[in-house]
Amino acid sequence: MKNFLKSIHSFTHSIGGLLVLILLCILYVSFDSYIYELHNFNLTAISALIYAILIVFAMLWSQVRNKVLLAHILAMIIFGNVISQFINNLSTGTFDFSNIRTYIQILTVIYLVFVISAECLFTNISSASFKLTEIYSIIALFAISYVFNGVGSMMVLAFPILVALLLGSKAVAFIVATAAAQRELIFNINVIVHSPNFADSWLNYVLVVLYAIIFVVLFINMFKKLKV
Repeated sequence: MKNFLKSIHSFTHSIGGLLVLILLCILYVSFDSYIYELHNFNLTAISALIYAILIVFAMLWSQVRNKVLLAHILAMIIFGNVISQFINNLSTGTFDFSNIRTYIQILTVIYLVFVISAECLFTNISSASFKLTEIYSIIALFAISYVFNGVGSMMVLAFPILVALLLGSKAVAFIVATAAAQRELIFNINVIVHSPNFADSWLNYVLVVLYAIIFVVLFINMFKKLKV
């Protein structure tokens, strides 16, 4: 098994591993049903598309920067629904083998588990060094999410960002944070658009201002980190 995982480790660091990751990115985008609502000029669809572009970019950036473990953990996170469905089907024995998505689910989960296991065994992991002043915009994003959405939503938002920092990539942390901030910003804009009464949506106006400021600061920081 160790030799097999070593082979997986070597493969994921090759051009073949990059091609498989690109395929996973394509599958991720194809699985996101919100994106297919773009023809209706749906704000949710636009937000989903921007989020997908940024997360796919974060994955590919991690891969080419030799942060293979981070790239595949991000893949594991974005395929969370697929993995959850796989586990549910596995526990109940209700796989639909007439559906090609079943095979894609199984292969995706198995591949990601093997890659992450191999990377944990054979890669030296180092966290990113940073000062708190460098990530104040990320902390502000966490704080607003905690105050207005609760600890559960904040943890979901924070998890991939913290993983990126722990695995040594401030650039990816800012990419993911920017993606999350734009999603919250557009969500609140969408609420305002569909709420004719100001009294019912005044808090969303406040959140739009806060998230807009954070989004701009995060985007600038992301651009700076990508240039380094």
